[in-house]
This record gives sequence, C-alpha cells and structure tokens, in this order.
Amino acid sequence: MNHLKRIVLLTVCTTILSHLNAQFAVGVKGGLNYSQVTADRFTEQDLTINGLKYTPGYFAGVALQYKMGSFGIESGVYYSVLGGKGSVNKGISKLEVSMNPTYVQVPLLFSVKMGVSKKSYIYPLLGMYFGYGMGGEITQTRIMGEQVIKKTTTDYFTDARQKMDIGTSLSLNFEWNKVVIGAGYDYGLKRVNTKKAAEGEKNKHNSNFKLSIGYLF
Repeated sequence: MNHLKRIVLLTVCTTILSHLNAQFAVGVKGGLNYSQVTADRFTEQDLTINGLKYTPGYFAGVALQYKMGSFGIESGVYYSVLGGKGSVNKGISKLEVSMNPTYVQVPLLFSVKMGVSKKSYIYPLLGMYFGYGMGGEITQTRIMGEQVIKKTTTDYFTDARQKMDIGTSLSLNFEWNKVVIGAGYDYGLKRVNTKKAAEGEKNKHNSNFKLSIGYLF
C-alpha cells in the first residue's frame, strides 16, 4: 500500500513539474532606449539649462515568461543605460551637459496574448519596474567661441540623486516563432532627486521610450 502511494505521489509530482516546465519560457532581450531626466537643471555662471532633451542608450538582459493560457506574467533582469543631454547659448558662450546613468532593472509585467496565426501573437505588457542605480557620469562643458574653457565630469549618483527607481511600464509586443519585437515606454514614479523640489520647481523623474527584440528558448 505504501509502495502504491509512493508511485501515485511520484506520478502526480512529475505531472505537475512537467506542466510547470511547459508554461515557463526563458529568453534574451535587448534594444534601444531613448530617455531623459525630466525637469533637470544645470547652471554654470551666467548660463542655465532648464530641462534636458532625450538621448539614446541601450538595455540588455534575460527575460522570463510564465504562461497560463492567453494570460501571462513576465519578469527578468536587465542592464539599462539611460540619460539626457542639453545645451544653451549666450553670445559666444555655450554650456553643454550630458549624462549616462546605468541601472539594473527588474520588471513585473502582465499580458493577455491575442493570436494572429498558429505561431504568432500580439499582446500588451503592463506593470511596474524596479531599478537600482549602478553608476554613470555627468559631463558639463563650457565653451567660449571654439575653445573649451572648462570641462567637468562627476559621478551621477551622489547625495543629490537616489539610486532606487520604481516606475510604470507599458509596451506592445509581437511574437512570432519565439522571436519577440516590442515598443514601449517607462516612467519613473519615484523622484530622482533625494530632496523634494522647492516650491515652484518640479521633481526629476526618469522617462524612457524603448524598442526591443528578444528570443525565447
């Protein structure tokens, strides 16, 4: 009797594990970022940059999917380079600023797949991402005419900027025969600046448009 119980238990466990394994998919994903840090401001003597423009970056990492019929959950671990750039002119003087903060990001996203054909699907991904700042620099360059008068490079993550980042993530994806192509947008809900902005000023947040391509094994 005990022997029979062991056989039944082993059969049930094997069935469950086989089912779970069939529902999980691991893959690689990477792509392009186009990001800025909203409301960032820089001043060098009489020159002030109010707000940065979007600048290109990239991301790459490992994706993990769990499927339950048409419903799915996606996560993973990604290395992501964000940033921003800006410049301002006054006469023959010019101030240029560029930055490239890097983060490790872990998303938690939900999807509902809609079949296009036997091997292709289209689906939105909606959820949150959690990020932690790893490094990066801010470069400020003061130019007079054609000559560089002053150039300074400082670490991005100082006492003035938080390493933790939490935000919303939305994308639209197309999957065909294990290849996934997507376009999306991330917005940081947690402010970048450590101290809350003064009255009349805005807090800084990460804003990022992205294009991705991946493969599921």
